[in-house]
Amino acid sequence: MQDKERTLQLIANLPSGQQALSQALRQLAGSFRFDVIMTQLDKIFPTSSCL
Repeated sequence: MQDKERTLQLIANLPSGQQALSQALRQLAGSFRFDVIMTQLDKIFPTSSCL
């Protein structure tokens, strides 16, 4: 559960201009697709891979 909470925190920190990405990542989180989510977040927050 901690991974999901951390992932949602990172998603919440996306810039306001990334609303479509934010929504898509939240949907993926609901589907437990953390692999896809982390790939996308790593493009924006390169240090997020150390979760």
